[in-house]
Amino acid sequence: MLHLYNTIGYVNLMDLSAKKLFIYNCSSNCFFPHCTVLFDQSELVVQLDDVSNTTDNRTKINVILRDSWFDTPIRIKDAINIIPNVYGDIKSPVYNNSTLIISDDNNNRTQNDCAALCLNPDYLLPTTKIVSSLNCLRRVVLEQFWVTDGGYREDNEITVIDSNQTYNSQCDVMLTGSLVHELFQKIISRHNIQREDVLQIVSGLIYRPSVVLQLYASGIEPKSLFTKLEEFIPKIFDWTQTHCIQHLPSHNSVTTVNQVKIKDVVAIEENIWSNRLGLKGKIDSTLLCEIPLLGELKPTLNLIPMELKSGNPSYSIEHKGQVYLYLMLAREFYGTHYSTSKYARVPVANAGWLVYLKEPIKQNFQKHISFTNPGIIYPDINSFRGLIQTRNRLVSGIIDLLKSADTSHEQLRVSNQKLKLPDCINQLRVCQTCSLQLTCSLLTENPAKPYSSAHDSFSSVHKILINHRSHLQQVYIDFFIKWSKLLLTEYLDNERFEHVIGNIYKTSLKVDKPITNGTIRGLRLVKTKILQSSLSGEDDVQSWFILHKSLDQPYESLLSLSSLSIGDFVIVSSDDSRFLGIELATVAAVEGLHEVDFTSHGFVSPLSDYKKYVLSLISTRLFPDRIQLFRVDRYVSMKAIQLNLSNLVGLMRNSKLCHLLRELIIDGRIPDMSKTISKKIVKEIRPILKPLNVNQRTAILQTLFSQNYILIKGYPGSGKTETLVALLRVLILLKKRILVTAHTHSAVDNLLLRLCKTGETRVIRLGQMDRILPELLNYSFEYKLNTFLKSDDKLKNDVIDYINNIMANTVVVGCTALSASGGNDLRHSALTYQKFDVVLIDEASQLMFPTTLGPLLCLADEQQSLDSIKCCRFVLVGDHYQLPPLVRSQKARLGGLDQSLFSLLLSHHDSDNSSLATNSSMDLSKKGYVTELTIQYRMNSKIMALSNQLTYKNKMSCANSCVSQATLKLNPNIVSDEISDKLPLWIKRVNSPLLSDSVLLLDTKMLDCYRLSENESRTSNSNPIEAQLILYIIRRIHHVFLLEMEDIGVITPYRAQVYLLKNMMKENSFGSIEVNTVDQFQGRDKRLILLSLTNCPSSFLRTNGNECIESNRNHLLDDLPRLTVALTRAQHKLIIIGCTGQHNLPENNSNQITNLQNLFSFIKTMIGGYEILPSDTVTWINTSE
Repeated sequence: MLHLYNTIGYVNLMDLSAKKLFIYNCSSNCFFPHCTVLFDQSELVVQLDDVSNTTDNRTKINVILRDSWFDTPIRIKDAINIIPNVYGDIKSPVYNNSTLIISDDNNNRTQNDCAALCLNPDYLLPTTKIVSSLNCLRRVVLEQFWVTDGGYREDNEITVIDSNQTYNSQCDVMLTGSLVHELFQKIISRHNIQREDVLQIVSGLIYRPSVVLQLYASGIEPKSLFTKLEEFIPKIFDWTQTHCIQHLPSHNSVTTVNQVKIKDVVAIEENIWSNRLGLKGKIDSTLLCEIPLLGELKPTLNLIPMELKSGNPSYSIEHKGQVYLYLMLAREFYGTHYSTSKYARVPVANAGWLVYLKEPIKQNFQKHISFTNPGIIYPDINSFRGLIQTRNRLVSGIIDLLKSADTSHEQLRVSNQKLKLPDCINQLRVCQTCSLQLTCSLLTENPAKPYSSAHDSFSSVHKILINHRSHLQQVYIDFFIKWSKLLLTEYLDNERFEHVIGNIYKTSLKVDKPITNGTIRGLRLVKTKILQSSLSGEDDVQSWFILHKSLDQPYESLLSLSSLSIGDFVIVSSDDSRFLGIELATVAAVEGLHEVDFTSHGFVSPLSDYKKYVLSLISTRLFPDRIQLFRVDRYVSMKAIQLNLSNLVGLMRNSKLCHLLRELIIDGRIPDMSKTISKKIVKEIRPILKPLNVNQRTAILQTLFSQNYILIKGYPGSGKTETLVALLRVLILLKKRILVTAHTHSAVDNLLLRLCKTGETRVIRLGQMDRILPELLNYSFEYKLNTFLKSDDKLKNDVIDYINNIMANTVVVGCTALSASGGNDLRHSALTYQKFDVVLIDEASQLMFPTTLGPLLCLADEQQSLDSIKCCRFVLVGDHYQLPPLVRSQKARLGGLDQSLFSLLLSHHDSDNSSLATNSSMDLSKKGYVTELTIQYRMNSKIMALSNQLTYKNKMSCANSCVSQATLKLNPNIVSDEISDKLPLWIKRVNSPLLSDSVLLLDTKMLDCYRLSENESRTSNSNPIEAQLILYIIRRIHHVFLLEMEDIGVITPYRAQVYLLKNMMKENSFGSIEVNTVDQFQGRDKRLILLSLTNCPSSFLRTNGNECIESNRNHLLDDLPRLTVALTRAQHKLIIIGCTGQHNLPENNSNQITNLQNLFSFIKTMIGGYEILPSDTVTWINTSE
């Protein structure tokens, strides 16, 4: 017997003659989610526990898998659903002596129904992927993560779109098909539409920003696409004249048995998710039709799913398979009958409809009445069974791939263990047109040689795989596999989409927690409003929700639990999870403190006692009326891992650029350096260099000497942005074309804004307009394009030329690193045909290595400016002493995923450039390709001393005495009581403008903030006492010093404390003060910073009985990079509030000294800014206000 914890991988039931499988965790009488526990060697039996009952009173049933189900690839620990009926009524399972048999035997079942087993149902797989896997399972598994080979072109020629360019067939078919679908749906949804109106609809479909960008990226002219869509208009009208009741001529009363007549359009592009079947799909059209059914003499009214195809009729297994899956989903969503005020109990999904627009419709219906319409797809038990089994094989292949990456962190550092994938199908017809040939080749361990040279197809597929990797050394392939495994491990250990789906089901059984992390339940829709986009012209819907039940906790506390914020993408479902994923929406507002007058705002709600709305959402359609209560759950996207994995594939392609990058990055080749720079160049750039300090000039000159790359260590406040702006001006002067990227939107914006202020206008910013600074709107590519598309119709035809002109006349393009990632198929469309001489990456030490590859792959093979000097190809700017790339998986982090390209290139050599700032007479060409900016302009000398001592080895220095002596200035109108000698010493020092009081550590150890009750285990990451102290200090400082709210920042390591502080600030009219986590404050600075430690950093805590116990908690600020960020945000005053934890240490403590303890000791002994708050501090504060 194989038990739960005794095996890994999967068990193929064909390999075991007889097995018994026990399962636990089942739901209700509809389906049974559970987990595989063990196998036995008698027969395959699944034992279910009904978790809707108590643990002691669970119903147990057995399920036997036979026939084709015997092949189901069940693993130990797999979650599965036993579905008694995939298509029929929701009814009790069929039992035989307390056993449910899942087999190919249809006895005791309804004609078109069967029981089924769904593996890992929380993996909602798209219906299109399932039918595609019928051709090649391996390709669809790869597409889940790599999408394509990245769309990287093997040649690096810059192509300008020619108006007479031949269509790219694949893009042409996909884009044309997508727009034909939209056109068809708009026509059948409208009554008495005229052909002239359709042309206007076609124009509106094409000249949308999203479509125009696809046209540009695909090399398709709008005029050509318009002509192609025009060709479909007569076909669509012929179709509607035949099938739509509202379009039928009054004299047309001839009806055949085969003819389908549409009575009403119920839904268009309806999103249906099912965690019972493990499926999700968008049905093209859901229609009320009079349709011929088997065994009936005349058409009957049914609600049916329709799938539209714009190509030639094929009635392939893939196309029919989609309709079969939609039949199951329609039954899942609507049940067996559908009713409205006009139609009662209309049968649902007794047939589906596969429509080919290119099929000669009228000719078909003039045939004999006995003609069978091949487009009418009737439910078929064997097809249902086969598709569910296909889905199971696909999800098994996905999980196999992820599990094969789940190794120890020691194994992750090497590449001797390959990733597990379904076998290559070795069919030349399929493989030679595959978009993942390079990826497939890289992940194939020693592509198998053909068994016989006579097997031409096998031999040719082998050549394809070999040829795609023939230019790569094994060390490069190993490097690719290692980093792919690291990324997959990070994905595996993080919250994933399937976790969200599973949580929706689990929490739907609980009503006591309406708001948890990432989730708000019990929402009632009270208002909707149609929004007309001012730029894109596309309508959106804004909806407002309130909580259904009044709750004891304040709204603001509940909302902090949800951790939802503006801009989050969320899944909207019914509260009971019966209707899952009915819409994806964006959070427009999260409230809880603001009173709402429902009458004046036009809210329609029977609940007049509700005065606060919880959140507002922006969606693309109205929410259905039949759902009374909703829930929202934060959506988890796979886009980041797909972009990063595609970047790795791009690094492996066969080109001069990638060959150079592999040598520099993987082999550790030292960059080439020029020996001199011409006097002419030096003379031209001298005016730009003159205002800079010696560090900054050196960095720019080294960029010109290096022929490959340069690393600039930009320490806090060292004038990094000023240096980079000067560097951009020098590169522009040298006729270079530059791509500027960074980890965050704000970093890109700050750099471009400073550049534009120097008078440079040839700048373009790529990205969503709501993420860009308003001052840069006129430089926004999206803004320019949207404005152009609102112009005269005659000009719209020249939109591709307009885009070409924008990009051709731009010398600096800015976007985030992710926007430049993924190759031509995934990166921003405006970059499709763009190649750059130099790539400048700010915040490079915060970017994952694979993410940094995306911008680098936008480089041209050779620098294109033939009449100018060659210089550095890419510039990485960062601070490896501050926060590294965010990696949540400890295993992936220990395996090396938190290593940025910046730190990876630093590790290739020992380059100490500390002499650069002092020895400017040395030959710059010999100083290496690493430079430091150590002269800082931000912190005064006391604040700088903290990070200089703990982190930077005293390398940093203040630029001048003004910087080193800078402090807060007293308000001349200050009231004498604010600085009275009668105040406690710690208040006096808080109010002090002296340099010696620029750093204060207020120790709260006497306040018992962290003392535990006898039976309490403190796990909260919020601290109301510290928050109250911070609020009091801000009140006093705001009056004492000449400070605006924007000059003050409050930081803390923990998000829960951020929510608490933000709410307290809003309640006290300090809402404009920036409050955020340390991580989010990186790159920001304020004149005054208040740092809330929140939790006691001691590894020991005292109980009320004064017993010393271990807290089992590591303080986030013990991480030196995070602590460094926290200590370098303040310009003139830094106040640290929290418990030092020294009093909690046991007498025999021999623990290693932590970074925080080093900080506390340095402040006490060297800075002198240490004050212990009296035990009555909170009482004193409350009475003094």
